[in-house]
Amino acid sequence: MWEKLSKLGQPMNMPWLILGDFNCVKSPTEKQLGATPTWYELKDFADCCISLGLNDAPTTGCYFTWYSNSESNPLWCKLDRVLFNNEWLEAGLLCNAHFSLPGCLSDHSPGIVSILISLLSA
Repeated sequence: MWEKLSKLGQPMNMPWLILGDFNCVKSPTEKQLGATPTWYELKDFADCCISLGLNDAPTTGCYFTWYSNSESNPLWCKLDRVLFNNEWLEAGLLCNAHFSLPGCLSDHSPGIVSILISLLSA
């Protein structure tokens, strides 16, 4: 996945926003309970974000966006996120995301992304 994302994003010299379920955490603090992720598990996603200049959008609401729904082995992780590239900021674009509690239809938190244009850049 990271290779395909890198190939798609490398020639990108325009503002770029990408969001969804990345099925991976970026740091050990993004996983509660269960086995601690290894450095190897974290490295590919982190390297991809660094090479593409992707930053996490500010978020409100639920920090952990996925729940295992297992009473015997509960697990909370931050799998869903909103990322933007450096060109996004240079264009004066701002964004933030709000994640609500997972509902009955999914074990992921529904997210709402707000996009704003900075008046300072105009």
